Amino acid sequence: MKFLMQEYKTTENPKTIENNHVTLSPDKKILKSGNSLSSSEQILPGAEILGCGYDVRENYADPRCVKERLFDFGEYNSTINKNGKIFNIPNLIKNDLVVSDINNSKLEIIYGDKTEEYLKSISNKLDIKGKYNFFTASLSNNFSTKTFGLDFFEYVTVKSSHTLYKLILPESDKLSSFISKDFKSKLENYSESALDIMKKYGAYYLKEIIVGGRIDYNSQTNKMTFKSNSSIENVAKMSYNNLIGKISVEDTSKYNEDIKSFNNSSRISFNSYGGKPGVWNSDTTKPSEYNEWFNSVSEYAVLSDFTTDSLIPIWNLLDKSNPNYLKRKEEFENALQDYMKEIQIPKGTDTLLKVKMTNNFRLFGTDKGSGAKKDLFVYKPVVDKNEYWVGQFGINNNSFISSNTMLPIIIDSIPGFVKPGVIPEKWTVKFHNFFHTLMVQDNQGQSAHEFDYKTPQYIL
Repeated sequence: MKFLMQEYKTTENPKTIENNHVTLSPDKKILKSGNSLSSSEQILPGAEILGCGYDVRENYADPRCVKERLFDFGEYNSTINKNGKIFNIPNLIKNDLVVSDINNSKLEIIYGDKTEEYLKSISNKLDIKGKYNFFTASLSNNFSTKTFGLDFFEYVTVKSSHTLYKLILPESDKLSSFISKDFKSKLENYSESALDIMKKYGAYYLKEIIVGGRIDYNSQTNKMTFKSNSSIENVAKMSYNNLIGKISVEDTSKYNEDIKSFNNSSRISFNSYGGKPGVWNSDTTKPSEYNEWFNSVSEYAVLSDFTTDSLIPIWNLLDKSNPNYLKRKEEFENALQDYMKEIQIPKGTDTLLKVKMTNNFRLFGTDKGSGAKKDLFVYKPVVDKNEYWVGQFGINNNSFISSNTMLPIIIDSIPGFVKPGVIPEKWTVKFHNFFHTLMVQDNQGQSAHEFDYKTPQYIL
């Protein structure tokens, strides 16, 4: 057991991270975030980032993580009618670009009882295999990193998505003729480091994307203080539904106490993607604000989700007829390891307990008048809330306690971690044997650790 000096604040004020609504970049034709769809001659939202690289080390399905464009699809001067509005799409792939209407809303749960399991939960829905942690930055952006590495916290994101449509590029063999000159020269030039190419373009490109809006409701929950007979995933969903006014009367009655326990035991934060800027403010959220945000998604749509076919390795675009194809492909695959290692899961700074020394004592007991040859006076430390004494001392002269006398106090850094057990004490007239046990239990009350402090026997 180690003791360090850090504190953890169980609950913090929720906060919203609004997307940056960036305008169209005329030189690269990359629109990384939402823009009003009501203006004329506007690019179909999402079409401008298809074929761009994506940094899979950063956030999941976040327009701000889109990298450079890999393809040249020509001018965006072909048009498409969506819900009575005319939008521009790339001219050279107008017949191959698939625009599939979806128009639905759903809640999905991302859960992990450890940070690594949380990341696996994100990646499981995507067809990106390997030993690497994808979307690692989602952890530090969604949660407080102080408790990473401790086993007493669970991580849940309720993904609330409003999907408009799906955009799909043609397969790699058709796309090869549209690879941009700049990217092709780097891809086929062996003097260009594969790692450097990944840093500029990303290791994967966007072949298929979901367009709409999304709110991420992130909770970092202390398992020691959260009390419920339901799963934390289900209670997190109910807590979110309660926030936006979408919970039924039946569920309100059933989960009311669970939601209170969840909210009191969690650090909660929000990320919003798409929708009208400034509408969603989680510090003062009302159901009407959520409804306004929801209704604005069709006017302010962005990349909001991935499919299993969204992310394709950039080395799939290598020319297979090149005699050096396999060697170059291997170089990219090996470089991926170094690329992914550049963003690691942050190390937590919190620990379970901290210790301080004190010389503030109070009289605990005495055998004065027992008939013993000498009187014994036993003292224990004075403790505050969330502090626990683990030892006492005895003297035979009640008039003097040395200022150098110090005893340790254990402080419960993470609420609910320390659970005091029964304190057995034995007194005799001629023999004094004082014994104190503090039970320190880990999550779920398993694997109890005992801190035993025993004073020497006094034979009088």
